[in-house]
Amino acid sequence: MIITLTALAALASDLAAGVELDTGITALLAGFTAVAALVGTSIGRRLPQQILARAFAVAVPALAALLVIDVLFLGGPATS
Repeated sequence: MIITLTALAALASDLAAGVELDTGITALLAGFTAVAALVGTSIGRRLPQQILARAFAVAVPALAALLVIDVLFLGGPATS
């Protein structure tokens, strides 16, 4: 739910700023997201809750750290 709200807010912000969406990339991302959700649900049903919680607790800060490194040291997201 949080990810969906964040994505919708980013989309609304980009559209309000007049950014043109690349529909091919958007469709590709949506497709991979749907497949990943199905695979993740399947895996999530098989793993104990404690392992899932630990994996999430490691993955979220790791991703946040990578994003901070990207913005501060690598020039941030690519722009067209």
